[in-house]
Amino acid sequence: MKKLVFTLFICVLLQSCHSYKKINHTNYEFKTNENYKITLKDSKKIKGKIIESSENDITITSKTEEKPVKILKTDINKIGKKKFSILKTGGTLYVTILAAVGIGIAIILGGL
Repeated sequence: MKKLVFTLFICVLLQSCHSYKKINHTNYEFKTNENYKITLKDSKKIKGKIIESSENDITITSKTEEKPVKILKTDINKIGKKKFSILKTGGTLYVTILAAVGIGIAIILGGL
């Protein structure tokens, strides 16, 4: 049981370490093997790594798609680049520790 709680704690902590910074895709030079979140004009969202970029289109691999997807740059509504956020990581860790201490105090005081 303790291993399950610890595993869930680590998953939640690491999940909040990243955010997507919005970028202007019209004149941006995409870097391969970096994570992006793309929203198309038809509201379809794709998260993945760009494996190829040209002047008119990009090719991205995603966990939800079987094969790499080629997307025209004119079909992109907005795009965000994945980046590590030290503030979110520190904030999440701080709140989690406070919650654990609060629960521990409640258990100790409740047991007396």
